Amino acid sequence: MDSKWDVISLIGSGCQLNKRVNDMGSGNLVDKMTNVANEWFKHDFTTRAAKRYPPRPALINAPTGSGKSTFVLEHLSRIIARNGGRILLLTNRSGLCLQQRTMGNRLSPMPTMGTSSLRNYPVWNNVDIITYQEAMSYIKHDWYGTIRYVQAVICDEAHFFCSDSTYNSHTSEILKALISCFFWTTRIYMTATPDSVEPVLLLEEKIALDNYCNGTIQIEDANKQRVEENQKAEMDDALKKGENVTELKDRHEREMIRLNQKREDTKQWCNTVSQRHYLQVYKFSTNYDYVRLHFFREWQNIVNAINDASSSDKWLIFVRTKKQGEELKSILGKCAQFVHADIKGNDRQSLQDMMRRERFENRVLISTTILYNGINFHDDELKHIVVDSVDKSEVIQMLGRKRIKEGDVVNLYVLVPDVEELNKRKGLTKNNLDLAHQFHNDPHRFFRDHWESGNIDEEFQKLFGVPSYLSRNSIDMSLYAPYQLSIEEGFYETAIDNILKGNHLFEKSICAWFDLDYSPDMKFDDSLEDVIDRTTPKVRSCFEKYLEMSPFSREAGMELWNMLLNLLDEEHNVFGIKMKNQQESGRWKADINRVSDYFDLPYSCDSAGNKLLKITHKKDEKSEAGISETFVEESSGDMSE
Repeated sequence: MDSKWDVISLIGSGCQLNKRVNDMGSGNLVDKMTNVANEWFKHDFTTRAAKRYPPRPALINAPTGSGKSTFVLEHLSRIIARNGGRILLLTNRSGLCLQQRTMGNRLSPMPTMGTSSLRNYPVWNNVDIITYQEAMSYIKHDWYGTIRYVQAVICDEAHFFCSDSTYNSHTSEILKALISCFFWTTRIYMTATPDSVEPVLLLEEKIALDNYCNGTIQIEDANKQRVEENQKAEMDDALKKGENVTELKDRHEREMIRLNQKREDTKQWCNTVSQRHYLQVYKFSTNYDYVRLHFFREWQNIVNAINDASSSDKWLIFVRTKKQGEELKSILGKCAQFVHADIKGNDRQSLQDMMRRERFENRVLISTTILYNGINFHDDELKHIVVDSVDKSEVIQMLGRKRIKEGDVVNLYVLVPDVEELNKRKGLTKNNLDLAHQFHNDPHRFFRDHWESGNIDEEFQKLFGVPSYLSRNSIDMSLYAPYQLSIEEGFYETAIDNILKGNHLFEKSICAWFDLDYSPDMKFDDSLEDVIDRTTPKVRSCFEKYLEMSPFSREAGMELWNMLLNLLDEEHNVFGIKMKNQQESGRWKADINRVSDYFDLPYSCDSAGNKLLKITHKKDEKSEAGISETFVEESSGDMSE
């Protein structure tokens, strides 16, 4: 792969870059960060201009609901206002942007404005509140002539740059533009889930600083070269005229000494700056004492729980697909509302009103990822949150939609997915990752072989968009998309491995995210072990039936295969057993043995000659030890004839 596209390796190197982590404990974020900000701006605007030091970018890693928006809109804005400055606040969702503008409206001297005005008016006091999707236009057109007054850029929900890169092709372009345009401005990144984005921020901040330092030295070198050329011309002219050049030489030497010293000072300044921390990280600890964790395998159990729960309890359910949400809404009926990115008309207005009021009226709100981060619900009746995700960042963000008060308790229900579904998701992610690499390696060949032929999955098409700096006939994808796809593939692999290993490893891994110990009481329905215990007698009965029938025909063997398949399907094949159904080659015989091995049964399906099969008891391992590998291979190949 061309090294310039080896983004994953570059971002990996970002993990090793210089950063300073400040442990802020679990105290009040607003008070602590206000004190920090007072120190930032007390020094930055008095000494930074004189010393030409760019500001140190900061990353605030704090839990959801800890007061990050309050810190920016109520406190940081006042500190910036002392110098006549402004804040640019960016966020990742239009709903969150609306909530922040509502808060800005409340804090401003202006009368309360309606939702349509809030959607279209981003300026409140000395804060410009926009979405990341609006950033390029804001920078290019300087909507209100306020850019030159911006003294702090706040990137809220900063995980956006990675998490959205698989369906927003502009995320890398936006981050680079913000750093470039506001290089001499204090940049503050805020997120509760920085795991994937922190290396990206470190890398991009380092690249920007290195580019500035290299550019500064190049300017000094170019200036020195220009002066040398002027001196030579001046000396040649004086010699032609026969003038005394002693004084001229002395003046030229003094000027070159000054330029050389300035260049050395610049190099020393660049070395000093490049050795600083590329990020100041302010890490606040998280307390999940309010979480009551549950694990479920069947959506019907959630439906039953909703029907049995108190009528005053509210539920927030996150689904992966629009189809899944519609089916769940149909089952729950009028007590449920379903929101997704494609809703229009009155439903869209209802969603905006919900975001502005920070509560919903139905007992159950079903949502795709449109609400999964940034949106706040201040509602004492919201006591249950249901999630279908194996991504730690997503789960934490979904849980964080409920704003917590002292004494609150939230029941968090996490779906234990079946392995077959996870394998599908992993396969799709792997395919998209492979295609992304093909595109970056040779875009022209990629379009010829895939795009023009229409051989492109709809999900993969979401990776592409039109870069703001190119014509409408060009498309590109975010540089961070392959990195994010690789992370998602890792999520699926880890989840699959933990489920197949049993012993509740999947559940224990989720518990670790919340500093909890796994307990059998967390099972909201049957565990994998329970399902195995329930299914094993049924599988054993099938083998015993065919043990009595042995030997039997190939057709009867296929009937056994179908019986086992049906038993697995009854439990949605949570066991992860692959039934290949390759009848022509007789591979289904291996499937039968695979089922026997999985349920630890003492049976095997073997050839009985004349194209017959038989079920036998597995032979003792000691007697099997003397059988050669050749004989085993020959006996297993009989059915392929």
